Amino acid sequence: MNTHRPFSRLAKSLFFVIGFTWSLSASAEPFAYINNFSDSTVSVIDTATNTVVDTIGGLGSLPFGVAVHPHGNTVYVTNNNSSSVSVIDATTNTVVATVAVGSGPIGIAVHPDGSTVYVASGAFSGISVIDTATNTVVDTIATVPALYGIAVHPDGNTVYVTQAGSVVLVIDTATNTEVDTITVGSQPQGVAVHPDGDTVYVANNGNNSVSVIDTASNTVVDTVTVGTAPNGIAVHSNGRAYVANRDSNTVSVIDTTTNTVVDTVTVGGSPRGVAVHFDGNTVYVANLSSNSVSVIATATNTVIDTVTVGNGPNAFGQFIKPPTNFLTISPASSSFMTTQSFDLGLIVDAPGFTVTGGTATLDDVDISAALAGCIVPGTLISGGQTFRCPNLTGDFLGEGSHTLNVALDLSDGSSVSDTVTWEVVGNTEP
Repeated sequence: MNTHRPFSRLAKSLFFVIGFTWSLSASAEPFAYINNFSDSTVSVIDTATNTVVDTIGGLGSLPFGVAVHPHGNTVYVTNNNSSSVSVIDATTNTVVATVAVGSGPIGIAVHPDGSTVYVASGAFSGISVIDTATNTVVDTIATVPALYGIAVHPDGNTVYVTQAGSVVLVIDTATNTEVDTITVGSQPQGVAVHPDGDTVYVANNGNNSVSVIDTASNTVVDTVTVGTAPNGIAVHSNGRAYVANRDSNTVSVIDTTTNTVVDTVTVGGSPRGVAVHFDGNTVYVANLSSNSVSVIATATNTVIDTVTVGNGPNAFGQFIKPPTNFLTISPASSSFMTTQSFDLGLIVDAPGFTVTGGTATLDDVDISAALAGCIVPGTLISGGQTFRCPNLTGDFLGEGSHTLNVALDLSDGSSVSDTVTWEVVGNTEP
């Protein structure tokens, strides 16, 4: 049986903490988009079954880089020989637009809020900035030529671009200007930012190493020796970085807490692109010369499946959509004793969306008004935001079983929700 005391007695000390962190929506969550360099197609892999379920044509010549929009509804592919970007509608798997960019585009990345695409070109002195709403180039960031890989920081404020002169360019997205240059290893290619935003990992193709950059100081703090001719790189939130070594047909697994190689996985021929599946259980590797994709289980670092795709799969970039939106209530379902300083946390992952509304019930009693003080409709979600709700109304948790449900509506019409049940075994409230 539930026993309650007036919530107003606790209002001064009880608050919600709403933490907005890094993640995305679910429109295309089962699929990997593998652009095939030699036949100008994209193989669409259903990652639930590891089978090719569609092949997309109509791209430009020599498709090289790829990036999936955070909402999962659009895929962007650079066409190296056509100096363009193909825009693919992921709901129909058709090319819906072609955007002319700087000569010889290679790397491509999407801003976490989904509004902008950044394109690094190998034969052009600049980064093309594409507005995703109009599929037009709205700015060109002046740089030196011979750019390769590109990645955006989780907070959306910084872009990192590798350049053939053994450097990484640092771009401020607020001004679209180059603000720093970091010297790394020889011929840097792939670049990835750790999900926590503290470090950047750069695959140096020319000297078989990975440079580790501290994002606070923009300095190289470590160098890790890997396989031969490292190309693509991806970082898992579990603290592992995966490096595709093109000339040794392997993937080096780096422990990012110690910056040491803890495993080496043999894959197909000439691995190039690598991406972590959004559920964290698998890593997909595009093998350029064997026309296949290797599927690695992250728990064992073993290849558990091989998928045949088109000719010359490159897939250089984020070819699988990042994690889905979710809401987590903290504390989780458990038994505990409450005090006057009982804190409730709602952890929401959905950058690029806005919150349009929300509901909450405690033991089937509507306490939705508690959300209004801290979640303002129209708030754009990005990494690291924190909101507090200091003036809650409702009932105090007495001894017994209590169930809390919270649901938040997002701007694409979807919602995130979570439910917990707490068993209160003691109460120190006088």
